[in-house]
Parts: sequence; structure tokens; C-alpha cells
Amino acid sequence: MLNRKEAIQFLKIDPFRFFNTQCNLVSKSGVQSKFRLNETQLIIHNAAEQQLRETGKVRLVINKGRQQGCTTYIRMRFQKKTQYTMGIKSRIMTHTHDASKALFQLIRQCYQDMHPKLRPVATKNNESILEF
Repeated sequence: MLNRKEAIQFLKIDPFRFFNTQCNLVSKSGVQSKFRLNETQLIIHNAAEQQLRETGKVRLVINKGRQQGCTTYIRMRFQKKTQYTMGIKSRIMTHTHDASKALFQLIRQCYQDMHPKLRPVATKNNESILEF
């Protein structure tokens, strides 16, 4: 059994482990399940990881269709990086304020669903800010 520090390091190194164990999804019909990368998300993930290896940063423009899971994947990628890397800030912007609020609620829910030993301590947790 890993201690907290080892477990967090393991989640930082293996994004699939973070996605598959710490993030729950709720379908439109209300069914809750663990996140699994679909084909589109895997293409985005592989492109991002290749770019990170080659340049040290990720700059992707995704001309996305609806309901392919792009926003979900990016949200979880940013959440993992923000939660486990000092000095990282993430911002959510969408086409409307209501859409941004809804997306932020999904991030907050993922944070709340995390195993308590792996959940970073929030220094701010309100309607518009989740800070560690």
C-alpha cells in the first residue's frame, strides 16, 4: 500500500491512473461511471504528450465537434496538473458565463469525489475559485 506522498507521485506520473481512479463522470441520464479515454481523447492526449516531450510545453488548437469528450479530457488534464504542481494556475473560459459555471462545477465535483488522502487541501473553495 502506497503512502500519501507515493500515491500522489504515482498519479502525477500516470495520467491514466488519475483519470481512471479519481474522476467520476455523470452521463446525461444520471449514471455515474469512472472516466475512460475514448478514441478522440486518446488522439488529443497523445498529441499533447508528444508536444510536451519535444518542446517542453503544449499548445494545441482543437477544432472540435460536439459530444466527443474534448472538453472533459482537457478539464481533467488541467485539473491533475493544477492540483499536483506548485505554482500552476488554470482558468476556465467558455462562450457564456453559465457554461463556465457548469464546467467549474464539474471540476469541483471531481475534486470532491477524490479519495480524501489524495485530495489536495483547498485554501480557497467558493463559487468561482478552487485554490490549493
